[in-house]
Amino acid sequence: MKKRKSGDKEGVGESKAKKLKDGKTEFSVEMFRTMLKDKTQRIAGKRNRFFTTISGLQKFVASCKNQEDIEETEDIVQDFLQASPECAEILKLLDEQPLDHEVQLIFRCLEAVLVRSVDLPQFHIPSMHVVQKLSHQYSEILIKMLRLFNNTRDLD
Repeated sequence: MKKRKSGDKEGVGESKAKKLKDGKTEFSVEMFRTMLKDKTQRIAGKRNRFFTTISGLQKFVASCKNQEDIEETEDIVQDFLQASPECAEILKLLDEQPLDHEVQLIFRCLEAVLVRSVDLPQFHIPSMHVVQKLSHQYSEILIKMLRLFNNTRDLD
């Protein structure tokens, strides 16, 4: 058994995260995966997803967009794919009957991962498994979201 050193009191997932110049911690894969699994903070209401999960999805999407502009930072999508090649944590969220806005966030995360995996040949097969799982297990949710998207476009 390893004993913790007194200097190892950093927050969950912050151990490998980079410290920015202004003292804030850069969003990392470890933080994202921890936020997806965290079930301690709840928003009021029966059907609402856990707050940390939603904010984790939002931060992941935002950091993916930021990385398109800045190539100096680490590739969060590649790091996530190395940690979870078949996106199990993200797909697991679809099993919990998410609300429409939550499904949109989940699909945005999956979109970022799948688009980035095109450039990473070692992740082509796991990415195909993700798409197969989406089409087989979550086809009802996918169809529902496509209908919702088409109905809102017709109103414009």
